[in-house]
Amino acid sequence: MRHFLILLVWAIIVPHSSALGQTTHTDRLRGHYPYGLLGDDFGILNEDDLAINTCDVWVVPFSPRSMAYPYWQCFQTLDTSISCEVMEYDQDEKSVLALLSFSASRKGETHEYLTRRAMHLSDCKSFEGDWKRIAKNETHVCLSGPYGGIIEEINGIKKVSWVFDKFKTKKGCVSYFANHCSLSAQIKNGCKLGKSN
Repeated sequence: MRHFLILLVWAIIVPHSSALGQTTHTDRLRGHYPYGLLGDDFGILNEDDLAINTCDVWVVPFSPRSMAYPYWQCFQTLDTSISCEVMEYDQDEKSVLALLSFSASRKGETHEYLTRRAMHLSDCKSFEGDWKRIAKNETHVCLSGPYGGIIEEINGIKKVSWVFDKFKTKKGCVSYFANHCSLSAQIKNGCKLGKSN
């Protein structure tokens, strides 16, 4: 009976350790960067990941008007996909262009992350390869980018658009812009960490 009581107390206390004053990984991130992460990060992100998103922007809580500040969201890898939406051959670029698209679903919502502009198909395929490499055998993946300004509902599923900046798993980070996964590189290039309203 005594062992049963000890197990019962342990089963009740351990899952609620944050209620007893112990902070979780996500609590620590939000303590320094309260607005940069929407939801849980599943242990993938660190303070530098949230800090880098504050470079040269006003840090604001998420709202349909906050279209400059990039937010992180994390999803089950099985509920995500990446594709290169092939466009026409571009005479000026002398290449077939593609739009890089990430789709992530959870709880009746689909989040679509699109690149700012079309890119060479070969570059798009390179992002696909990076995605497959760092998402392979990972349970969760995080995506970062500013809100794209579109929320619509299709057949009861809320669709939210975002602008793609970067993605990360426990294996690494890949960014649309050079060095946007490295806070030290961004600070060296003149990044000023953002201010809150």
